[in-house]
Amino acid sequence: MRDSTSDQKVCVISRLAEVKGSALTGYDASATAGLAALSLMVASLTAGFRSSAALSGMLLLPLAVPVLIFGAGAMNPIDGLAALKLLAAASLFLVAVSPFATGAALR
Repeated sequence: MRDSTSDQKVCVISRLAEVKGSALTGYDASATAGLAALSLMVASLTAGFRSSAALSGMLLLPLAVPVLIFGAGAMNPIDGLAALKLLAAASLFLVAVSPFATGAALR
């Protein structure tokens, strides 16, 4: 159940970016899981290193850019559905692979 404050935040953000609230909610739902799984894999890969902050930034940014680009493409009302499907597929792949990659990296 959603409260009124989250609806107000979505409304303000969508007005600032000039997109519909439904498109913004769809992007948020599909990209959040993929980015979280990606950051989990990068954090587990760099857990034992001394200078892990710089290394994690260098690993995370090139891997996160396609997710963010397809998320921005999903905002397009004309052909945004194809980008949203590709974003959802990438996010589902990252969520499925991240437990195995995390376990292998921490081993």
